[in-house]
Order: sequence, then C-alpha cells, then structure tokens
Amino acid sequence: MRLNNKIMLGICIAAILLVTSAAYASEKIDVTSGTYYFHGTDEPAFEDGYYANIEVDGEVYYFDDDAYDAMCEYDNNFARGLMVQFGDHGNDADIKNILGMKVGSISGNENVDPFTEPILKSFSFEYEKGTVGYNKDANIINKVYDSEGKELT
Repeated sequence: MRLNNKIMLGICIAAILLVTSAAYASEKIDVTSGTYYFHGTDEPAFEDGYYANIEVDGEVYYFDDDAYDAMCEYDNNFARGLMVQFGDHGNDADIKNILGMKVGSISGNENVDPFTEPILKSFSFEYEKGTVGYNKDANIINKVYDSEGKELT
C-alpha cells in the first residue's frame, strides 16, 4: 500500500512539473533591429489569427491579437502592415444596364501576398508556446514592451 502511495505521489509531482513548465512565463527578449514579416491572407498562420511574426536568433515568434494591436500603435511600420493586410483591396464594379444606368454592383476582395517591413523602434517581448497553423510548438508573443520597459497595451 505504501508503494502505491509513493508511486501516486511521484506521478502527481511529475504532472505538476509538466503543467508548470508548460505555463512558464518566458524572459524578455530584446529586439533592436530586423524585419516584421506579415503573412499573406491565404497562409495558415493568417487563417489562425496570427497576422505577423519576427525572427530573432533563428527562432520565429508570432504576435497574438493583443501584441499585434499594441505594436500597431507603437511602430509606424507595424501599423503600415495592418493597413496593407486589412485595407480595401476589393475590385468593386458597377453593373449597368444597356442604357448605362447602375442596376447593382459586384464587390470582391483580392488575397494579400506576404510582405515585410523594417523594424523602426526597439522593443522587447515575452512569449508562450502554442499552435500556429501546422506548427504545434510555435512561439507566440503575448506581451510587448517599449524601449523603456513599459508594457504596451
């Protein structure tokens, strides 16, 4: 009976360590230069709601919704990415009858291809592990800080 209790205790401790390590908050990573990568509208990351990422030391980090919004207000080049991704790219056309009078319209949206923008302002971030597109072990930025260390919201 005592052996079973020890085994159960060991299993519980292992489970707690596993959960704790999965929920571990990362240390801040500083970004002073580089490039933002904005996903095309037909990419799996974009379809999952991750519209941009950066690469630091060979690792890719995706911006979650809150971090994306905060960066749009912080860095003008990031905001430019928002305008390109979500701007009006439609091919609007009026439908006219034989007399040239408008009788309706057709509106369609084009896909936006991936593109990059240079990083203008230094910042730092924290991240967590999650799923982005087909990547089950993606780095997801969940907090961003300005160059002075103040959290951007």
